[in-house]
Amino acid sequence: MLTTAIIAVLLLGWAIHLIERGWRQREEDLVLAGGLVVLTAGAVLLVYSLLSRLFGL
Repeated sequence: MLTTAIIAVLLLGWAIHLIERGWRQREEDLVLAGGLVVLTAGAVLLVYSLLSRLFGL
């Protein structure tokens, strides 16, 4: 669980960095990339929670 939480936090930090940088430089691509990273972090947490319930981790 700790490793998954660390990965999710790192992904969210990277997403915030991308969104902030894209906002400052007015580049929509970076903002969209940050949004995709946020979705990836959410998916990681969702899959982990589903697997932990399924296998009782």
